[in-house]
Formats: sequence, structure tokens, C-alpha cells
Amino acid sequence: MSSVDVQRLAAVISAHAGQIGPLLDTDMGHMLHLLAESGAKPLASATVEQIRTQQTLAGIARSLAGPTSDNSVKVIDTEIPGTADALAARLYRPRGASSLVPAILFFGDGLFIDTRLNDAEETCRGLVRRSGAAVLSVQVRQAPEHKFPAPHMDALAAWRHLIDEADIMGFDLTRTAIVGEGAGANLAIHCALQARDQGLIQPVHLGLVAPWVLLGADLPDSLENGTSGILSGPDLTSMARKLVRKRVDLKDPRLNPAARADLGGLPPTTIILAGEDRLREEGAALADALRTAGVWVDSTVYEGVVHGFFGLSLTVNKALLAQSHLGRNLAASFGYPLPHRLSAANSR
Repeated sequence: MSSVDVQRLAAVISAHAGQIGPLLDTDMGHMLHLLAESGAKPLASATVEQIRTQQTLAGIARSLAGPTSDNSVKVIDTEIPGTADALAARLYRPRGASSLVPAILFFGDGLFIDTRLNDAEETCRGLVRRSGAAVLSVQVRQAPEHKFPAPHMDALAAWRHLIDEADIMGFDLTRTAIVGEGAGANLAIHCALQARDQGLIQPVHLGLVAPWVLLGADLPDSLENGTSGILSGPDLTSMARKLVRKRVDLKDPRLNPAARADLGGLPPTTIILAGEDRLREEGAALADALRTAGVWVDSTVYEGVVHGFFGLSLTVNKALLAQSHLGRNLAASFGYPLPHRLSAANSR
């Protein structure tokens, strides 16, 4: 990333940073209260073991909702080949689908350190119901045990697996998408760029939720040390340094897609941002970079919610709206008439 790029991006982020405030929706505030009551530590001051064992917003939402009675989605736990080892994965399919269905490759968040398939459960179920597609959720290797570029190598291996096994899994390769949240959004755009550059089948849509796409930007001190919602500048710095072997690796273009000038040729992209998220302006910068490269972008900020809200559709109203928003755009890219929603009889 050149010094000019850093200055430009810092200026964009600084211009909007003052808009981030403490005005949370009531349901979002309640979830944060429950998270605080659970004793969860800030990421910057927690050990890796603590991060991976403490409560998450998605975990709290599952506890509040109880066992699902959603019979519209069939769920299969599986493994797929990674670059080195087998990767844990979970396949969500529309129950009763009698023909090839569209396919979504999904990468959850966890800031490269703590990706949990269970935390993506309601997101994946929601995407199936609202887009009509099957969803393959994949857990790539995690830092600090597996440094960059291991997660990115595994993500591309997952995309190749989806392509190679499409007939067996009942996927329609003319209707595919890649969706990611947080660090998973970084992996999603990486896969799309590699598919373009390596001549692989390309997705017809990208879905990027609260994307972490400027790991190496030298942001102003006021932002680096600031907090918003549940994610602070020090939290992000701590997670990023666990990902790489050398700090210079944080400047790698794969970790900074919002600073890249070669984004042309990517598919239509939906970007979902949280108003009270430290990553909000990184997502806005990515939207600007994509539009400059000629990519169709639908970027929406959901005010009053924090990073991690998207999977809380059972407890946070804006999450339900955001999932429906992305689902509609995916369904349109798959050629379904709008609005598309699978029957969810007997579901919550």
C-alpha cells in the first residue's frame, strides 16, 4: 500500500469517524448488556484461549432462542479438503429441493482467531430461506497457530472444492455466490479476485458484511485508540498481529483489498455495515474502491447496531432486516423472482 493510498484512506475514514456514536437500538443494547454480564473480556486484553472459550453475541442469541424448530433447512456437518488439513464445514440445503440449487460459499467472522461454525448458524439458515440457495459454511485454519496466508489459501481451496464437487452436492455452477462477515469478508473478496485471475468459475454475487479490509492502514491515533460498540482499535491491532509473522505482512494487498486498484471485473456486491462498528468506514472505503473500478455496489449502513449484529436475527430486528436485504440481492442474482423466501412452516 503506497503512502498516497494510506493518506487517502485515512482522510476518508477521519471525515466520517465523528458520525459513530453510542446510540444503540434497544434490542442491540440488551444483547451487549448480556454479553457484559457473561464476563467476556475485551479482545486486546484476552488470551487466545479466553477468546475462544468466552461467550459471544451469537452464542447468547442461541441460548435465548432455544432449540430451532425450522424444518425448511437441512443441515449436514462435514469436512472438505483444505490446503494442508481437512476443514470443518457445514452444509445448509433447502429441504425438499428437487433440482440443482444455487450455492453460496460462506466464511464466518472471528477476526482470523476465533471462527465458530455454530456462531454462523442463524446467518446461514437465513440466507438459505431468503435466497433459495444452499450454503456451505467453512472454517479455515486460524491464527496464531496458522499464520497468514494460511486462511486465504484454505478459502480458495474451499472455492475450488465447491466447484469440483458441484454435481455431487447438487449445485448449479451458473448461480454461485460468496458471502463473508468481518475477516470472512476479507476471505470472500480474496476468493473472487483469485477466481477472476486464475480463470476459475466466478461467483455472480459477493456479500460482504462488516468487512475487515484494511489491516495494514496506518490510521490516525484518535481512531487507532478509539472504541465503538464492542470492537476497538486496540482489539483489531491485537488480532492482526496474531495473524502475521512480520508486521510488514500487514501491508500485503490480500489483507487490504480496500486499498487495491485492481478490483475491476468483480461481480455485483452487497455490503452490509453496522453504524456502531469500528470497521464501518473500512467498508465504506471498500465500496468507494469497488465503484471506482466499475463494480455494481449496494452498500447500506444499519444504524444503532454493532459489529456481529448480522447473525442475531432471532433477537435483533436490524439483523432480520439486513439478512432480508442481502437475501433479496442474492436471489435476484440467481434469477429468482422477488421477493424470494422458502416456506418456513414450523420455524421460529
